[in-house]
Amino acid sequence: MNATTDGTAAHGGRPDVPSRVLCQKHFEHGLTQVFPSTKNNSELDRWHKSYAEQTDANSLEQSSNLADINEAITLHRNALLLHPTGHPGRCVSLNNLAHAMHMRYQQCGDIADINEAIALNREALVLRPPGHPNRGASLTGLADTVKTRFKQNRNSADIDEAIALNREALVLPLVLRPPGHPNRGASLTSLADTVQTRFKQNSNSADIDEAIALYKEALVLHPPGHPDRSEALTNVAIAVNTQFRRYREYHTGDIADINEAIALNREALVLRPPGHPNHGASLTGLADTVQTRFKHWQNSNSADIDEAIALYREALVLHPPGHPNRSESLTNHLATAVLMRFRRLGNFADIDEAIALYREAIPLHPDHRGCLGNLATAVRMRFKQFSDPADINEAITLYREERVLFPAGHPVHFASLNDLALALRERYRQYGEIDDINEAIALCREGLVLYPDGHPFHRQPLDNLANAVGTRRKRHGNHADIDETVMLYREVLVRLPSGHPDRGVSLDNLASDLHMRYEYHGVSTDINEAIELHRKALLLHPAGHPRRVVSLNSLAIVLQTRFGQNDDSPGDSADINEATELHREALALRPAGDPDRAISLHNLANTLQARFEQNGDSADINDTIALHREALGLRPAGHANRRSSLNSLATALNIWFQLHGDSADINEAITLNREALVLCPDGH
Repeated sequence: MNATTDGTAAHGGRPDVPSRVLCQKHFEHGLTQVFPSTKNNSELDRWHKSYAEQTDANSLEQSSNLADINEAITLHRNALLLHPTGHPGRCVSLNNLAHAMHMRYQQCGDIADINEAIALNREALVLRPPGHPNRGASLTGLADTVKTRFKQNRNSADIDEAIALNREALVLPLVLRPPGHPNRGASLTSLADTVQTRFKQNSNSADIDEAIALYKEALVLHPPGHPDRSEALTNVAIAVNTQFRRYREYHTGDIADINEAIALNREALVLRPPGHPNHGASLTGLADTVQTRFKHWQNSNSADIDEAIALYREALVLHPPGHPNRSESLTNHLATAVLMRFRRLGNFADIDEAIALYREAIPLHPDHRGCLGNLATAVRMRFKQFSDPADINEAITLYREERVLFPAGHPVHFASLNDLALALRERYRQYGEIDDINEAIALCREGLVLYPDGHPFHRQPLDNLANAVGTRRKRHGNHADIDETVMLYREVLVRLPSGHPDRGVSLDNLASDLHMRYEYHGVSTDINEAIELHRKALLLHPAGHPRRVVSLNSLAIVLQTRFGQNDDSPGDSADINEATELHREALALRPAGDPDRAISLHNLANTLQARFEQNGDSADINDTIALHREALGLRPAGHANRRSSLNSLATALNIWFQLHGDSADINEAITLNREALVLCPDGH
């Protein structure tokens, strides 16, 4: 038998599909000709080696063809049968089959495949005991498959085992892998990858700190000029960016960290110029970190988000129609950044572009998962700005379609319930259809069943239900609703101990509902507790905190309520004076161009008018008119709150007319009231 007749040499070790098929035929021919008759192991191994060269891991990874992977699995199973227990080639066959099963799992998601891959890798590891020169490879292979399963089942035992395996690979006896060993950098990186994966699950700062230290040690092993330096730079940048984002949630992140991540990504991009296969990845990595700085750093300016968008656009050019990564570039990157710029800067062209990008991405996903929700959220945001009923109706339709794709038991089922409930609440707030809010509440109660008391995520459905019931209560004044929301918000607060980043929000929510209950029942303990809770929330939202403006407004409003609680006697001037100063500070945090500036203008104007009604200082009503004029200018025709600004300015002008008797003031007030009346539908 002449082994040179296999016809594979010309393919240079990177066979195409026909060469793999040819190899399989020759392999099977060799088995029938050699194994049954002669049992000649050397001949058998020669045929197996020829086949293995044609189905190596590198060539398999280049193929996304499921048929190729299935073919490789069949061949590797045949090879394993030829290498029974005790055969010196069994370990290699176990690893090869495990690798192919791992690849099929990544493409198809069948848990049986990853379980088999793990079992095969475990057997291979047993065959490479401590001291074996290839034990490190088996440790890493088993760690990779266990880590992959963790991403599916979130079983902490899996990620802990993967970390232990990577640690053992890193600290193999010095004679096998000493500092300076060519594989040490890979071992450092594998351990860092796994520790960072655990951090994303448990948020333990020790894990991300260790991951960064490991990545930085690996970077030292890849000095300037090393072919893998750009990858090492990127690994450090991603981990530092992750750490900064998580710490900013607790408002402790150091801006120096995100600046370091940006610098690392800039260096990596230089090493990956246009034409480099990873140029697009480096464009995206740099854009991610610049976008993070814009999102989380109070002093960041529009230059950051503008640069991020420009980088994402450049990356999108590298993913033209038909490219497998185009959908991700459209939605996860460019559309997300454009939407973020809209939220911060209020450029209407941005929201329209984001919607267009999400629409383009939908046909690129056969099952539309994720894309429908992204588009629905963007359309819902546009509705909040322009109040076009077509937008909120489309958002609800899209959320309903998405919910069908995520049935009970799916990891995203709860999120799909929540998204639909939120959109129904918003439509109810605008149009008052009771069926909308009742459905939203029913969806939130369903979410509470999914995450019952004792579940680590129980707080979220509690909060959602409280918000939904509170929305119905604001319009209908049902006493049972307000008592339920107070009870629910108290339960939420109990689950947020001191130091939790969401405690301030929860304090504000409970305070707001106590304020509302006070307005229904007039029990002074409710208004006093509301003020106390808002003060605590404000302390948790110091200068520079993104929610400070909300807490300032909330405390000011409740102080103004207490100031006017008794119509028969003047309120405490300290309350109205403090409310005025709080609203002034809030307005300063919403400069020209801020999409919520009109709200703060309106709030401060109302407080000054209330103070004027007590002390009669005409300067207050003069300022009130100026503030309402500016707010009206920010609410053009078609704006949802224009009617409110028209009426408020008309009221202030009427007061000014009573003081000074200028007919121009009362005439303007009448004109404003007429326009407001046109905007008020029949039956309102």
